[in-house]
Amino acid sequence: MVTRRLYADLRPRSLASLVLLFRTLQWNVTLREHARTLDIRLCGLPPTPLTLPILWLTARQAASTRLFHRLLLSLPRLERLIFPLRSYLWNPTLLRTSLPKTVNTLELDTHHETLNAHVYFFVDMPQLKELTFHGWIHDDWQCLYKLQRFGRTVLPHLEVLNAPTVVVNVLVGGRPVTRICIDGAVDREHFAQSVRNWAGSTGPVRFLKIELKMLGQEEIAEICNHLPALESLELINKRLDGAQVVGAFTTRAALTSLSALSRLSHLSICTSTFADLPNRDYYPFVFALSHACVALREVLLDGRTGTAWHIFAKIRFTRVEVESREEGTSVLWRKEERLVKRMWG
Repeated sequence: MVTRRLYADLRPRSLASLVLLFRTLQWNVTLREHARTLDIRLCGLPPTPLTLPILWLTARQAASTRLFHRLLLSLPRLERLIFPLRSYLWNPTLLRTSLPKTVNTLELDTHHETLNAHVYFFVDMPQLKELTFHGWIHDDWQCLYKLQRFGRTVLPHLEVLNAPTVVVNVLVGGRPVTRICIDGAVDREHFAQSVRNWAGSTGPVRFLKIELKMLGQEEIAEICNHLPALESLELINKRLDGAQVVGAFTTRAALTSLSALSRLSHLSICTSTFADLPNRDYYPFVFALSHACVALREVLLDGRTGTAWHIFAKIRFTRVEVESREEGTSVLWRKEERLVKRMWG
């Protein structure tokens, strides 16, 4: 068990360490069998003076690319690959033939690099269940157009999407996506149409994490009406105070909408500021939510407080069922409070 934990994640930090890893794999059977994650975000960058001699010995970039793909062939049980597109190791043609079919999680770092020329790489990866884009270029419309033209036979088993709204909108329809994590804030203008697109998942969507520029009754109603199978909802807002968001949830219209979320067990509200979080009694808010969402088990409130916003506050309410002979089963909410003072600024 210790060996498995030690070798599960491989994160070479330079081209030299990538070469060393490949050589080690040739004789270390334990490493080959137990490696599950390969993260090359650091070693795939353009060469530095320290790595230039290695590039010279391996016949420069072409040989380095072949070396990387031979390394992939040496990891028969690899499940997760994290890759920077700006890397000279990126070669979709070789990757199609060398990437193990056991890889079901792919994270692409697209900072300063478009995926347009390589988007059809996904056609050869039907086994993918989780797809993440880091640093998506927002004006990469050509790539979005190609993604939108994908048939439902492309990425047919996709379950988890961590991407900007525009990417999620074109990939979620007709696929069994159950978890959506939106990268970047979503404005009110595009939110309603986006939620309707997410409802096209055959999953259905059970987990949603999203940052909203505005968070009020309209947004709550859209989520409840189109994503009724939600089991976990994490909402982030950096413009409103936490008390304002709580106020939007406790209106009669919002509570009526929330009653549609009969499976919701976890709710998280995270704001930049939560002025009265440590001092105000939020039990009435939690009780009101629990009456609307009968399956609710946990509520998390998170935000900065204090006179100079120097305290990071987090309060977690957990549902506890207590049985007694006299009253039968009663429901209590246990409160856990965590305050961390910032020692700088």
